[in-house]
Parts: sequence; C-alpha cells; structure tokens
Amino acid sequence: MFDAGRVPSHDPLVIDWHPHSGVATITFPYDATLHHADSAGNNGVIENQGLQWMASGKGIWHKESYRATLPDKKIGIMQLWLMLDPEEEIGPVNYFNLQPEQIPQVVEHGSITRVLLGEYRGTKSAKKIKHNATYLDVNLKAGDSWSFKAPLKQVRGFVYPRTGSIKISNRKINSQQLALLNEDTHELKITALQDSQFVVALTEPWPHKIIQHYGQIHTSESALKTGKTHIQKSKQALIKVLATDNNGAPA
Repeated sequence: MFDAGRVPSHDPLVIDWHPHSGVATITFPYDATLHHADSAGNNGVIENQGLQWMASGKGIWHKESYRATLPDKKIGIMQLWLMLDPEEEIGPVNYFNLQPEQIPQVVEHGSITRVLLGEYRGTKSAKKIKHNATYLDVNLKAGDSWSFKAPLKQVRGFVYPRTGSIKISNRKINSQQLALLNEDTHELKITALQDSQFVVALTEPWPHKIIQHYGQIHTSESALKTGKTHIQKSKQALIKVLATDNNGAPA
C-alpha cells in the first residue's frame, strides 16, 4: 500500500491512536515534521524529509501528527506499507527514525539520490532491513536523466513524483501521479521534464497470502488472530497509561 499527498497546513494534522500488526509502515514527511508516539515506548520528531520505519510485528498502537515547516506550504506525506514475513509478523516491534542528515546520498550530474532503504550504486541505506526492497528519493534537474538497474528479483514497484514532471518510456508522469512499473528486469530510465523530486520503490512479488482486518495485515488467519489478541491486551495497558498521564501523574 502507498498513500501520498498534501493537506492544508493551517492546523497540525493529527491522526490519533490506532493499531497495526503484520506490516511495516515507512513514513516520509516533506514540507512538514512528523511527531510520533507508540505503545512500545518509541517517540520523537522526524524532521522534514527524514524517514520513520515501524515494523508492527504482532501489534502496536501509535499516534502521529504533522506540522508544516513553512506557513505558505501544505503538509506533504508519503507512507509506504510492506508486509512482514511469517516470522516477523508475530514478532516484536522493530522501530527506527532517520533524520535527513542521516540518510546517505549519491550526488551525480544533475541528480541527488537519497538511499532511504536498500542500495544505490554501492551506497547502502543507514539501516538494514530484512526485506528485499529498495526505496530511493531522487532530486533531478530539468532535462537530465537518471537510471537504475533493480537488484535481483525486485521486479514490482512504482515511481511517484511529488514535485515537477518526469518521463518514463515516453510516458509523461505529472506531479502527484503514480506510475506503476512493468514487472520486468529492464533498466529504469527517467528524464525530468521540470526540476523534479520523486521516489522509486521496488521489491520482489509477495509469495504469501494476504489476510486483512483494517490496519492489521497478515499471511494467515492464525497470525491475524495472534495480532488481534495482542492488540486488545496492549489497548488495555495503553488506556491505563493514558488515564494516569491525563491525571497529571508521570506515565
């Protein structure tokens, strides 16, 4: 799942407490900061164009809010979900933040490629994940081209320009349009028609079943049941913590 777009910035965008299990959510705020807290004790602020990884395992509750970095800009959000394999989906939460300065980048003529996850031209991401996946954030000047040969088996993916417009195989992709890629091993080549910022996401096709219940997505009914049970238990604990906190005592 990939969700992206902009919202008005006159107020913070608040997404209150809600649960996930069985998936990793990868959140990229732009022209905004992301403020996070969860039931596993993780919290903090991810600065503009940083990255948040939250592999929910057998279950987590979290809340998030977004605040514009400039008064005349809309809040920008990109959130990618990746399924967790049968071992990870009933395991513990795996969480990390990357601030913008922690994200490795490759500077070439006319382009800057930031390696969010995976690898690009020998430069690896700051954090290693179990998935066979690549997630790149590219800044490309008008008239210049950018190319990438996907790693082995990573034949499924998309390109999403958040600013500018680009061309892929003579097809124009405008800002905030999603371009689904053919599932093949051909080199990906992108030309910027305007100064553009876009993400490229690639992974190998998912080999397991997909069993969904709202924000809980698993590979089997038994794993989903485990997630539901854990989320219900952690909800009761979270309610107690929030009640204590609201009464003025330290949580």
